[in-house]
Amino acid sequence: MVALISGGNINPSMLIQIIERGMLQHNFLIRVSIIIPDQPKSLKEVLAVFGNLRANVQSIEHDRYTTSVPVGFVKLLITLQVMGAEQINSIETELKKRKFKYELLN
Repeated sequence: MVALISGGNINPSMLIQIIERGMLQHNFLIRVSIIIPDQPKSLKEVLAVFGNLRANVQSIEHDRYTTSVPVGFVKLLITLQVMGAEQINSIETELKKRKFKYELLN
């Protein structure tokens, strides 16, 4: 996709979408869905994985109210800024090692 940007036609929302899609396509931004127990320290454990692997958390959404998540659990949608495919592979390896139920959503 090519976008012409000049002073008069800049739409900030569209510009953000273009940048974020480019980052997703080039493995600099990933979205991960993770189901964890809805109890103290569970989120901390997930975030420790990302922190130890130097992935930068951009946003976190919690979803307790969907029927696809068992009672007592929460579905997290986490957007991470990463440094490429190698770091993504490291993240996946560590999530599997810790037996987190997750899905990459790119």
